[in-house]
Amino acid sequence: MKTDHINPEFIKTMREKMAERGSLVNLLTDLLHIGKEAAYRRLRGEVPFTLTEAVTISQKMGISLDKWVGNNSENNNQSPLDPTGTYISIVDRYINLLKGPKDDPESVLEVSAGSFPQTLYLNYENLTKFIFFKWTYRQTSPSIQSRFEETIFPTTIQQQEFKKRIQSFQYSCYIWDPHIFPNLITDMKYFAKKHRITERNIRMLKEELYQVLDDLEKITSKSIDHTGKEFRFYISDIHLETTFGYIQKNGLKTSIIQAPALFPILSTEKRMFATIRNRIDTLKKISIPISGNEIMQRRSFFKKQRTIVDTL
Repeated sequence: MKTDHINPEFIKTMREKMAERGSLVNLLTDLLHIGKEAAYRRLRGEVPFTLTEAVTISQKMGISLDKWVGNNSENNNQSPLDPTGTYISIVDRYINLLKGPKDDPESVLEVSAGSFPQTLYLNYENLTKFIFFKWTYRQTSPSIQSRFEETIFPTTIQQQEFKKRIQSFQYSCYIWDPHIFPNLITDMKYFAKKHRITERNIRMLKEELYQVLDDLEKITSKSIDHTGKEFRFYISDIHLETTFGYIQKNGLKTSIIQAPALFPILSTEKRMFATIRNRIDTLKKISIPISGNEIMQRRSFFKKQRTIVDTL
């Protein structure tokens, strides 16, 4: 994602959120640790916001980056109102990013997950469809919002290739927000209450969530995923507001930010990569490991998650 492409619309949205120009300048100087003149240059469009700055601002001001994630990618003419086209174009971009030898022995994927990370839920058809449905529901007007059963998730050859490339990392590590399952269950209950999802679909999702927990417990007990790659899992003691991480493969270092969006934003900005890697290293030190020999912590965590799913 190139921030100079989103700059005009991003600035317009900020101005709409905060009408007083002086207040917006003061916010930017405090938030980005820059001088007032530097803030004015950004607001005049003379200097583009970096990805780091865009994500920081979006979190503070409640500005969703969803509509810019796919719509401003190179060679992508899809409208954000065309969720299927946007999804396919983004998957293509990820595949191109992850091109190269699939058996790179130094490849690493580390994620701090404030919500269910795409790199994990893609293995589960109904859960993937539900998250896609929830995203499209938010993007459309109330008069044309669909039901879960009517949602057609774009299952493509690219999707399978993307999953293979995600599973090719020799080492994966996840730091998990303890509220991921409670939040997911709350969302499902909401759509059921609004009659946007049937009881039959709820039962299917419930069974799949149990399967997710069974699979994760098995993987974390061995610290090895189903492809034989090393897998580490932590539970954060604090709420993780966003999902972010990084990829290191074939000499390429890429940051992943989801703030919030269906599709993570990718950046090869060196400063962003270093910042995210340091954040994840710090979070690991203050989080609870549940993979490998951490038997009691693992059992307690998965028992609690199953109890939460029971309420659906």
